[in-house]
Amino acid sequence: MAYKEPDGYKHWYERNRESKIEQSCNYGKEHRKERNAYEVSRNARLRSMCFDHYGRQCACCGETELLFLTFDHINGGGNKHNRKVGYIPRWLVSQGFPDGFQVLCMNCNLGRSINGGVCPHQERMK
Repeated sequence: MAYKEPDGYKHWYERNRESKIEQSCNYGKEHRKERNAYEVSRNARLRSMCFDHYGRQCACCGETELLFLTFDHINGGGNKHNRKVGYIPRWLVSQGFPDGFQVLCMNCNLGRSINGGVCPHQERMK
């Protein structure tokens, strides 16, 4: 039976696995500030794109301070969905801004979640 040369990169990686892992960890430590700054910038850009699409004010009370606004699942189930997909603005952009979402302030969003899907503002208006 003839000798077969092992797979090039795969064989090399198996022999150098530990040093590659260490190299990757060191790179991450050395460039943590740059990576964090990039992530903050990217997340702000994605969030802004979502506000451009879904609106820049709370659909319930009209709040416009962007720091207070969040993206709400109109039909509920947001907590479970958020755990599944991660950062919602990234997912919304990747999915082409699907229907079924709206912008709410944190107060209205929390109010809906603990009041059976109805914001206390809307309940008061009845």
